[in-house]
This record gives sequence, C-alpha cells and structure tokens, in this order.
Amino acid sequence: MQKLTTYLTGDLSYKNYIFSVMPIIRQWCDWLEPGDMIAVRCESASPDKQYSVWKKWFDKKETKYNWRSNEELKCFTFFKQRTVEC
Repeated sequence: MQKLTTYLTGDLSYKNYIFSVMPIIRQWCDWLEPGDMIAVRCESASPDKQYSVWKKWFDKKETKYNWRSNEELKCFTFFKQRTVEC
C-alpha cells in the first residue's frame, strides 16, 4: 500500500488525472469564444512536479491548441484568437 503523499505526488496519479481532464479541456477550447482565454494552474501538493508532468503533456500531445506555459506562475494558457474577415 502506498503512502498518501506518494499517491498525491507520483507521476502515475498526474497521468491518470490528465487522461480524465484533457477531453473536457479540449471541448472547452473548441467552445471558447474568440478573444477569450483558458488558464490551467498547478496548485497541487507538489506544484513543481505537477508543472513538469503537465508541460511534457502539453508539449507532446496538445500541439493543436498552441498552449503557452509560464514556469514562474506554474500555469498554462490558451488564447483563442479573433479573426478579421475582409
């Protein structure tokens, strides 16, 4: 049996969380109105570890949405650009 702290900060728990949450976040990105933004902030028991796991995920798997990372704030942002039609 694992300790609670190990379970909360292990890579496996973050990966399971990402697999369950990312389909919802992708859907929000598609529904987002142009000019709006979504931010995902790392606020776990170990934010540095959470940030590194999420950064790897966003860099490899979420290239379609062009997420920006901010290591100082431990967050990721997606901004839906407005398009100008002539």
